[in-house]
Amino acid sequence: MPQSNITLDDLMGVNEVAAFLQVTPNLVSAWIKRSKMPLPDTTINAGRTLLWTRETVENWATATGKMPMNRTPVWVKPKKGK
Repeated sequence: MPQSNITLDDLMGVNEVAAFLQVTPNLVSAWIKRSKMPLPDTTINAGRTLLWTRETVENWATATGKMPMNRTPVWVKPKKGK
């Protein structure tokens, strides 16, 4: 991971990636098996749980056209109270 100030909120597993990209976890798993997803930034549970940073997922999804059209980019923070 290139960044040094990563928090747990910045890490995404298969379910979080699926929610972020508005697809099913099964589709994300298929992408992983077909080597369509980028390599994970880190793993836990003896390598069984793959984790990516939000930045990695966003960059990959944007570059491959998998970013949903109605997805608000990460750098646009929602206003408090909404």
